[in-house]
This record gives sequence, structure tokens and C-alpha cells, in this order.
Amino acid sequence: MSDFELKEAIATDLDQSFESFVLAFQERIYRFALRYAGSREDAEEIAQDAFVRAYHALQSYPAARRREQSLRPWLFTISLNVARNRTRRKRHASVSIDSPFPGSDGPLEIADISAEAQPSGVAEKRETGTNSQPPSPRCLPVTGRQ
Repeated sequence: MSDFELKEAIATDLDQSFESFVLAFQERIYRFALRYAGSREDAEEIAQDAFVRAYHALQSYPAARRREQSLRPWLFTISLNVARNRTRRKRHASVSIDSPFPGSDGPLEIADISAEAQPSGVAEKRETGTNSQPPSPRCLPVTGRQ
């Protein structure tokens, strides 16, 4: 099916022709995603997400806009944006302190900072609010002119 015929079919009946759209571009989008992501699993997810987003976008467009749409560059732009978004999310992934770190045998051990682990007298000063040093002049409240 030519690009013109595909555009016309999508403009006429998106639901009937979307499978043809996917078949026409799936291999190219997958290879593009594979080069970008480096893993087959990520490439499959990127391609699938790109087609889902393309379907939702095409669904919201009027028929005239679907006929005028340059499908290939538009779909590659969607795929690139999906891939970039996945990369950003992966970079900010959180790690549980209960999970083992690479190269270690178990979870992260947190140092004990209870009163017993502190130098003598520190815990008592915190609890009672006493301190042997006067407050810093920078911390004194301003109450009026002197």
C-alpha cells in the first residue's frame, strides 16, 4: 500500500486501516527504537507505545488533517519522544535502601544515631535545651532601637 493510499484509508476509517498502518511502519520504528534504546525489550515497548500514541492522536484529528499528515516523519517524531521520555524516567529511578547494592551481600546498613551512640552529654543538652555557649550575635532577635 502506498503512502497516499494509506493516508486515504486512515482518513476514511481509522479503525479498519490502523493495522495496515502498523504493518507498514512497525519494522522501521522497531529498528529505530532498538538503535536508540539498545535492548530488544525497550525497543518493543517504545514501538508499541508510539503506535498507541499515534492512534490516539489520529483519532482526535479530522479526516482532512489525516489526509495531509506526513505519516513517516510524524511517527518517527512520536517514537523519538517516547524513547526520550523512557530514558528520563530510567535515569531518575529510585533505589530502595532495603535492596542489596551491587557488589554487596545485603541491604544498606544505617549507622545507629541513638543517644547511646552519641558523645556523652550531647543527648542531655538536646533534651534539656541547655548549652554552655551563648547564642551567636547573628541569631539574636531584633526587638527595637537601642
